[in-house]
Amino acid sequence: MDNRHSRFILQSARPGGADDADPQVAGALRDTRRQPELAAWLEREREFDARITARLNEVPPPRGLKDSVLDATPANAPEHKALRWIPLAWAAAVAFLATVAALWLWPDGRRTAFAEFERDMLGVAAGPLRFEATSAEARDLERWLNRRAAVGDVELPAGLKALPGLGCRTLQWRGRPVGLICLKVGEGRALHVFVVAADAMRKAPIEGQARFAKPGAMQTASWRRGDVVYFATGPGDTAELRDALKDLIL
Repeated sequence: MDNRHSRFILQSARPGGADDADPQVAGALRDTRRQPELAAWLEREREFDARITARLNEVPPPRGLKDSVLDATPANAPEHKALRWIPLAWAAAVAFLATVAALWLWPDGRRTAFAEFERDMLGVAAGPLRFEATSAEARDLERWLNRRAAVGDVELPAGLKALPGLGCRTLQWRGRPVGLICLKVGEGRALHVFVVAADAMRKAPIEGQARFAKPGAMQTASWRRGDVVYFATGPGDTAELRDALKDLIL
């Protein structure tokens, strides 16, 4: 079962595990245990569904909506006639729910939070990578991305430009272009610097305020310059990144 088939089945299943015993759903769930990418997608899908449900539950329905729906079609109406038209009350209900979803969830439904970008890029950095261009000079890699990545004006801080370059490439994240520059920070260690347009997500870093963290054995830093957001990660201690990014306004 490929990912597309599994996603289609899981999207069709009822929330709360009501359909988990169904053979097709059970098979798709087994796929999530074998495929981390599919498991991460399912987690995001469930979070989004829960957010929609919570938002809709917060909005009271129009007064008398239930009675209008129940009274719209007489109980003795022939079935074939009832199927020829949509009662006005049903149309009003659908329009009401669609309006709530649009006003409350747009553009959140289109743009995910920066934390999800960080999490996904940590996964990319942990896997095998193939470069589209290589150079020992970080400036060469920066120039290559500016010609190819289409994420904005990429400019590394001076501390990162001083590091030896390894390679770079472009990739896609949820339909948006992302650039990647890999730099050498020590013997057998690489620093991955991902760049993406700031408007690709919510809760992006504020310009002039770098964020540092240490999830497990990795060090991370994120910052913003103009319309471009940067996320750097690699093995080691955050002291290395703080030193390399000391020219940023912290």
